[in-house]
This record gives sequence, C-alpha cells and structure tokens, in this order.
Amino acid sequence: MAAGTRLMHVLFRAERTGTQQAAETAALAQLARQFRRDVHAADSRRMAPSPAGGDTTLELTLPGGEQVVYVPGRQSIDRRVLRGGEILSQQRFRLSGRTIGFEPSGDAAVTLVCEPSSEGASTGAAAVPRLPVRVLAVVGRDRRFERREE
Repeated sequence: MAAGTRLMHVLFRAERTGTQQAAETAALAQLARQFRRDVHAADSRRMAPSPAGGDTTLELTLPGGEQVVYVPGRQSIDRRVLRGGEILSQQRFRLSGRTIGFEPSGDAAVTLVCEPSSEGASTGAAAVPRLPVRVLAVVGRDRRFERREE
C-alpha cells in the first residue's frame, strides 16, 4: 500500500514537472519568435534602464510611429506595443527559473539573453537542468532589400 502511494506521488510530480517544462518551452519559443519579428521590423533600437530600476528595457521604433517595448521583470518579460504613448497591446511571457535581459550586439543588433537562475527553479529528482538561451536579431532585417535613396 505504501509503495503504491509513493509510486503515485512520484508519477504526479513527474507529470507536474513535465507540464511546467512544456509550458515554459512554449513561452520561450513564442517569445523568441516575437522578439526576432519585432527587431527585424524595427527602424531603430534603444536600450535604457527600466523605470522600476535594475534591468535594461529594450525600445524598438517601428515604421509608422509605433514602438515595441520589452520590460524584463522577475521571471517574466512584458512586451508592450505603443503609439503616441498609448498602450495598444501588452503580453507577458512567464519564464520561471530564468533571468532575462538584453545585450547590444554591434550597432544594429541585439541579443535576448535567458539565463537559468536558482530562484523559482524546480527541485527534486525529476528536475531537468535548464540551459541558457540566446536569441540574436538584427534591426531592420526585413527591409534589407529595399532600395535606399541617397
């Protein structure tokens, strides 16, 4: 009886861990796709300290005057689309057990960095080590074949 109860506990824990990891992987993949899409469509990028202090905020200026702002937080990152200071849409990507930030990569590129952190990481025998994720994107890549007037 005790062995059966213990087995059920282990199975439920393994299922919960697998579900959490699948959700985090899906959120990270969606964030990476959206980040690259935004940076490639942007005319310019600006990295600035977050208004709340600490992490660096990434501001992208899109054609047509829209701005996309990425604001890292504790184990999540917010993506806001603004026009004239008004928020048009907002998304939050939850990535427990990760520290999120940005690094400039030359004049026209930026790297999204998701590093594993001990805070919020799952524990126990079923825990799978998290690997760092780096997503490099080049500003304006969507318009690289457009003719430029000189």
